[in-house]
Amino acid sequence: MSNTTLEEKQAISRYFAPEKRIPQLQQEIEQLKKGGRGSTGKVAGGVVSGVGTATGMFINLFPGMGWVAKATEMSMKGVGKLAEAGGNAIDSSAVHAQIQTKTNEIQKIKSGEVNRGISDEYLDAIVENLVPDDLYERALDSLMLDESQVKGVKPVYLEDYFIDETDENQLVARGRDGLDRSPVYQATWLFGTAKQLCVYQYTFNVETGENRETTKKYFWKNITELSNSTEIVRGNRKKYFVIKVANGDYKFAYKDSDEVRRSIRGLNAFYDINN
Repeated sequence: MSNTTLEEKQAISRYFAPEKRIPQLQQEIEQLKKGGRGSTGKVAGGVVSGVGTATGMFINLFPGMGWVAKATEMSMKGVGKLAEAGGNAIDSSAVHAQIQTKTNEIQKIKSGEVNRGISDEYLDAIVENLVPDDLYERALDSLMLDESQVKGVKPVYLEDYFIDETDENQLVARGRDGLDRSPVYQATWLFGTAKQLCVYQYTFNVETGENRETTKKYFWKNITELSNSTEIVRGNRKKYFVIKVANGDYKFAYKDSDEVRRSIRGLNAFYDINN
């Protein structure tokens, strides 16, 4: 993978920064829910305690007026309780407002209504530039293929951000254009030979720089179907090219375009001939 410049690294970090704030906001919401009463009740309790002390002094000075003192004490206790209840209500309202503010911020982040510091197009340009220029040659080499073996059909190239549908904790950012992006990107080459469909995939993380290469070969006779599918992932439509075999389906996400559709049609036609 090509090295990113310091400016590009900072840009990538800014783009995904709002999503990284979500766990912190969720934790703050939980803390607010468990916070209990504020300090207002304690103040009210202090007032009542003071009233009790004053009442005792009144009784000592005027023993015959004890009933007046008791009435006064009971009255002031009532005032204290009202003050405490009022304070708790104010505290509860303030906590609820804070929770709502943080909840709204989370919703805005998830909907993409945030300032990421860079445009979606700029991030795409950075990421696409990180795909090795010699990926085609690397794919042939990893699959141990010669170009003469794949002249029967035009190779298919697919690429897109990888979003794991089963991982709710995966970092996924929704752009202003409504598309979802993750720090993980996949580039895939598919080659058709006389006997097999050969797949090479290059996966890398734009933040950590980690990458891996995987290869797979399917005999045409073992493939039950090649198809395209559109699925809803985290509320968004996502395109997949699907290889169906007896033991399961293998899906490859891609960005839709006329060129990709033509390449896939060619591969499907080649499959029909060889199956």
